[in-house]
This record gives sequence, C-alpha cells and structure tokens, in this order.
Amino acid sequence: MAGLSHENIVRFVAFVEDLEHGEAWIIMPWEPNGNINEFLRARKCEIPERISLIKDTFEGIQYLHTRQPPICHGALKSFNILVSSSYRAIITGFGSARVLGLPKPGFSDRWAAPETLNGDCRGLPSDIWSAGWVCWEIMTEKLPFYELKSEAAVLLRVIQGQVPSPSEYEPLSEIVRLCSLMTDCWAFDPRERPIISRCCNEVKWVPSIPPLGGAPSDSKVAGNRLLLQMGRTHYLHARYVPAASLFQQVLDSANSDKGQKEMSEALYWLGTVSAAQCKYPTAEEYYTQAQSSYALIKDDLGRANTLRGLGYIYHLQSKVSEAEQVFTRAQEIYDGVGDDQGRASALCGLGHIYRLRFNYNRAKVVFSQSHEIYARIGDGQGRANTLQGLGTVYHLESRLTEAEEALSGAKKIYARIGDDVGLAEVLVGLGVLDCDRGRYAETESTFTQALEIHSRIGNQRGQADALCGLGNMYLCQSRYMEATSTFKEAKAIYASIGHPSGEADSLHGLGRAYRGRSNYSQARSSYTGAQKLYTRIENDGGRANVLYGLGELNRIESKYDEATSSYTEAQTIYARIGQDERRASTLCILGELHRNKSMYDEATSSYTEAQKIYARIGQDERRADTLCILGEIYRSESKHDEATSSYTEAQKIYTRIGHKVEAAAASEDHGYTWVLQPTDSNAQGTSDETHQIESPENLGQSSDSEIEALRVPSTLAPTNKLTQAGLPEASLSSCSPQLPTTLNSTGNSLSLPSHRIKDDPASSQIASAEDSSPKSNRQEQTLFEEVTAIARTSANEELVDLLQALGKTAPKAVRNKHKIYSVLRIARDICNHIIELGNPPERQIDTNLKTLLRQMEDYCLLRDALERVCRDFTFRDNNLRGRLIFILVARSIRLG
Repeated sequence: MAGLSHENIVRFVAFVEDLEHGEAWIIMPWEPNGNINEFLRARKCEIPERISLIKDTFEGIQYLHTRQPPICHGALKSFNILVSSSYRAIITGFGSARVLGLPKPGFSDRWAAPETLNGDCRGLPSDIWSAGWVCWEIMTEKLPFYELKSEAAVLLRVIQGQVPSPSEYEPLSEIVRLCSLMTDCWAFDPRERPIISRCCNEVKWVPSIPPLGGAPSDSKVAGNRLLLQMGRTHYLHARYVPAASLFQQVLDSANSDKGQKEMSEALYWLGTVSAAQCKYPTAEEYYTQAQSSYALIKDDLGRANTLRGLGYIYHLQSKVSEAEQVFTRAQEIYDGVGDDQGRASALCGLGHIYRLRFNYNRAKVVFSQSHEIYARIGDGQGRANTLQGLGTVYHLESRLTEAEEALSGAKKIYARIGDDVGLAEVLVGLGVLDCDRGRYAETESTFTQALEIHSRIGNQRGQADALCGLGNMYLCQSRYMEATSTFKEAKAIYASIGHPSGEADSLHGLGRAYRGRSNYSQARSSYTGAQKLYTRIENDGGRANVLYGLGELNRIESKYDEATSSYTEAQTIYARIGQDERRASTLCILGELHRNKSMYDEATSSYTEAQKIYARIGQDERRADTLCILGEIYRSESKHDEATSSYTEAQKIYTRIGHKVEAAAASEDHGYTWVLQPTDSNAQGTSDETHQIESPENLGQSSDSEIEALRVPSTLAPTNKLTQAGLPEASLSSCSPQLPTTLNSTGNSLSLPSHRIKDDPASSQIASAEDSSPKSNRQEQTLFEEVTAIARTSANEELVDLLQALGKTAPKAVRNKHKIYSVLRIARDICNHIIELGNPPERQIDTNLKTLLRQMEDYCLLRDALERVCRDFTFRDNNLRGRLIFILVARSIRLG
C-alpha cells in the first residue's frame, strides 16, 4: 500500500507494530462520511450523484489493474469503499488484495465471482464481477442476493451464474448503458467480461456530479448544476418533457451575477430538447440566446456546442449552406480548444451535409475521421452516429453489404446504450435496405418497430420518416391505396413541424402512388408541389427525381414531347451533381423515346452515352443490355458492322458475368445480323455458338440461385434508393418499355383498338405482326385462341396484363416472327400452371414453375415491357398470380 498514490485509493499514513502483544496497525486518513453503504442510507442522492461514485470506483480499480505488476483487490464491495469529505469514493479494505502471482487470501461469497468459489485463483476479471455488484449496491442500496438469507443459497446462485436483470430494478432501468455494462461484468466466463478501461469509458459519458452533501442549503449554483445533470439524464433517454422542465427551473433560478454559466447551459439544453421535439424555430431561438450568453463569459467550448446545435437545426430545415457554415466554425473552435468529442461531432455533421450534396467520397472521409476520434476516446454513441452516416452513404452507392454492416453495427450500439432515437433512426435505414432487396416482410416489421419507438418518445420527424419508408414499400408491392394514405399522413406531419425536405419526399411518393392508381391529374399535382419545394430548398437531386417522375407520367399519357423535355432536364441535373447511374438510366429512356420517333441518331447518341457511363461505374449487365439495344438500332439502319460490334461486345460481357441466356440471345442477334449481309459466311458459326450456349446441358449448369424465381437480382436492387434522401423512384429497367397496349377482349386474338394504331408507332407494328402471321399454320392460330381465352377469364385479371405485356413486345420480334409464338406458348403454360396452383403460400417455390420460368428465359427478353405492368397495375392480392409479373421483371427477362 505504501507505493499506491491515487485520489480514489486510500492513502497509507503509517504502519504500527506492537511486538510485545503481537499486534499491528495500518494508519490511514479518517473519512467522516463512512462507507458508501452508510452514506447512501443516510441521505437521498439523485442518479447523477450515484453515477459519480461509480465513476470514482472504476477509476480506482483502473489504477490498481494497470500497475506493473497489476494488483487484484479481491474484496470489492460497498463496505470497502469510503466517501471522502469532498464526497469522492475511495477504495480501501486491502486485506484481501494481492499482487498477481502471490497466494490468495480469503473472500466473501456474495460479491465473489463463480470461478473463485470453484477454487480457481482470483484475477482481474474477478474484480470486474465484484465491480458489477458495487454498481448494483450504489444504484439500488441493496446487497447482492439481498432476498437470500442462507450463504448456501447464495453460493448455489453464484456458481450457477444466476444474477438479476438490472433493467428490472429502479432506478437502474433509467440508465440502460449502465444496465448493459453490469450484465457484461456478470458474464459467467471470465474471458467474456470487460476490462476496466472499457468500464470507465462506458460510464464516462453518463451525466454525473459529486454528491452535494457538503454544499450550503441555499447554494443555487450547486443545486442548478445538479438539475442540469438530471435534465441531461432524462434527455439522453428521450424523456423530453421532464428534461425541459428541469432545464427551465435552472433558467428561472439562475442570475447573471453568479449563475451565468448555468444560465448558458440551460439555454443550450433547452434548444437541444426543442430540436428533439421538432420545434425548430424555438430551438434556434434558444441556441442564439445561448451563443450570446457564452460569449459574455468567454466560454469558447459552449459557443462551439451551440454552433453545432444550430448546424443540425439548419440541416433538418434543409438550409444546407447555413449548416455547412456553422459546422465549419464549430470545428475550428473545437480544434482550438482541443476538444476531441466536439470535433468529431462537427465532422459528423459535415458528413451529412456532403451526403446531401451527393459528394459521397468527401462524406465518407469525414465520417471515417469522426469514427476514428470517437473510437479513440471511447464514445460509443458517437461511433454509432458515424456508422449510421457511413451506412447511408454506402447504401446510396449501392454497396449494400457494407451498408448493412455499418447500420447493423450502429443498431447494436444504440440498443446497448439505450439510445431510442438512434435505434429508431437506424431501423428506418435498415428498413429501406430490406425494401431495396425485396425483403418486404422484414421491411414492414422493421419500419413498424421504428414507428412504434418514435411514437412512444414523441419524435414526429421520426414518425414521418418511418411512414415514408412504409409508403415506399407499399409502392414496391403495388399497394397504391395504402401508399397513398401513408404518404398523406407523413406529409401532414412534415408540414406541421416545418420539414420541407420530408414534405417534398412525401409529395413525390404521393405522385408515384396516384400514378399507379391511374389518377394522373393528382399525380401531376403532387409532382408539381414536390418540385416547388425541392426548388425552394435547392435540392437538385429531388428536382431531378420529380422530373423523372413527370417524364413517366407524360409518357403514360402519350405526351412524348413533354416526356422528352422532362427526362432531358433530369439527366442534365444528374450529370451536374454526379449521379451517374441515374443519368444513364434516364438516357436509356430518352433513347427509347427517340427510337420510337425514328430519331435514330438521337437514340444512338443517348444509348452510347449511357453504355459509356455503365462501363465507367462497373454496371456490366446494364452496359450489355444497352449494347444490345444499340445493335438493334444499327441493324434497323443497315449499319451491319456497328451492329456486329455491339452484339459481340454484349455477348462477351454476358458470358463474363455468367448470364448464359443473355449471351445466347446476343450471339443469335449477332448471327442474324451477319445473315443480312449476303457475302458473309460467318453467320453459321455464330448460330452454332448460340445453340451451344442454349443447349440443355449448358443451361442445366446454372445454380439454383440463378433460377430462384422469388429473388430480386442484386443488379436491380440499387435502382430503388432512399427516397427521403432525395433519390429517384424504383426503376427496375435500364431502358424504357414500349408504350402500353391493350387487349381486345371481343376478338379471337391479341389486338389493339384502332384509335391507338394511328398514334403509336409501336401499335402499328404489332398490328402488322398479327396480319403477317402465317395463317397456314393452324397450330399457331390455335395457340393464339387458347391464350386469348385465358385472357378473357375474369378470375385472372393479372394474366390479362401479363399477356398485354407479351403482346406489346411483338414489334421487336417482327424480324423473327416464330419467337412470338414461342413466347405465347410459354405464357400459356405459365398461366395454366398458375391456375392449377391456386393460392399457395407466398414463399412456396414450385419446381415446375421454376422450369417454366427457365424456359421463358430461353425464349424471352421481356424486362422492358413487363416493367410497366409491374409499376402501373394494382394487384388485387399478394398471391402467386399477382407476384408472377414482378418475378418476371426481377428475373431480367427480355424478348430477343
């Protein structure tokens, strides 16, 4: 003991030995407040005061455990921890202490770790077990296993590892972070217990203040400091009403002469609570007053804190430039005063600003810098905040695995420390991720959890975010009525709290929902409202997304010039803000529009630029798709060399990425192009290559995952982005579908109403394809009749839309008419099989259906046409019939 010197370790004064009587004494300073057990029973202490005693105890243990060699105390309990005259905890009772490696003295069963009762030597983990019980005693004023009177019963509990659940006891339940730590300290396996440095870091961020037992009863300053820490405790656990009440008490009692510091703190925290309650103007007013108050007492750290608070307010109000400015000023002050936590928080705020500006690389850099600082200083909540930011950026970059890892890491930390706000926000992020992957059951569950938490703690913005997430999920499932009501509810909340970005996002979602319901006037009105809001808050990404939606709407209404204008403006904005993937997708749609107008030079230009972008960003499948379309255009213009080059490149890409069916189709198109050139003798070689790729043996080599009918390919998922971050709606295709056709239910074959043939170039081609069908082939005519009969079955309305989509792809197959009948034959088989299945469980995967889908892949390249059906048709239910069209889209089927 003589060599120990620490403020939380009892001081050795002298050693007295009475040789005559065989007695010896260790002389230590007298501590008038007795041990912690006696001290807490003699007075009422608030939670921050109790946390202060725990922090002191941990600091003393850390001093002992980090000595060389380490010292294991061996008898940690409330009776061996004194309270000094300055109300700090001091560890004593070293009768059982030993330097590791020396023989062990006795111990007490109630505080002893299981391994010590089993006869093993005590070590540092044994002290950690006992430290957990010291926390228990300080917070509950109860002994370990207080309900047990028999030492034998206690011994049995300990060796079985049966310990209480801290969160079930008051006031422990109010400090979730401490409950989690105590549970870890009581891990049965000593190797799984935390080391003391982690224990110190865990409680470091919990609000605390030394007990006020010695302060004068009329000391307003000391009392206000305690109220501030009590208010912070409530705030960190989303108990905003009691927190605001305590901060207001401080503000009312403080005066400018003696309590300027406390007054400034109260103003700052009132601003922070108001921000959490979505009262943004009130929060800004409190922060401004706090800024002036801190300036009077020359408190730079306080000024930096209020600037950071203002930054988050501006961020939530979509005042991006103002937010960046104040975050930068705050960071400069934090750097000047050497406050690492503040610097990390300012960097985290800047990361969100760069994300909103689509500067993802810069955002990742500052988020990573912030995370490194938080990890170094042991701030778990800060680490979770930066992981959440990184996860959002990864998601926007379509790096879904990394996004899930980051968001899941944040979720784990938030749950551990009891941060309900952070937990609910990260659940929203995970819900959007699940939605993009087509995991709709998980999506709904996750969003519902987030909504429940936000509703419980009264976070209106969070409620609206969760509702928007649910709305987007309903859109993906074509549940347009539910999407409409959900987006309306979210919009009302955003409008009430003054959140223009969220209001614009919900209006955008409403536009998509109304469009899905064919309510085009309301869709246009919603899009226009969103456009105005995005323009006002200078959200270019949001503007481009709405223009994209307006383009879709104009195209549906056959307003092709307006559609071209909307898409052109959207792709220009995407180019300016660096959204390459969305720009490429929009260019493909423009290419299709130009192509339908026979503007082949413009179409070629659009598709060429799109495939260059796909090549640059590594979207191989979409690049190959675009090259195939370019090959079709070149072939229609008799540019055989260019067509051959495009098909050959597409075939190489498909082969490299393992898409056998697509490679076969590209190779066949390549061969057909050579057939059109009479002098070329190489077509047969390409045709042979096609048959080799399409042969049953090669197709049979596909893995189960390649033919999994209910799975959305990862190459398609990235197009459905975070709507609340201002990203475009889901677009499952890299290029535009042809304009929708209809079925004439009174005829004997697939046909179009006459008024559409004149207006729609695609329609006339379909009509001519029908007229030119070989009438001598009775088998093919019978097939038409069979499919039409299925289409007229009233119980299978979804099939009508499937067949409608099949019919509208006919113009692309005029050059190869036999495939029209192959398509219809497979469609008939699938339709009949669906009727036989009825309504099996949603997750059932039928082998025969998988086989039919594989056959459909051999014959069809249908994605573009079916995309429109998937997006614009409201299914009556979610059974297998209704899901088939989505499955076909997701399987990337195209008509060759």
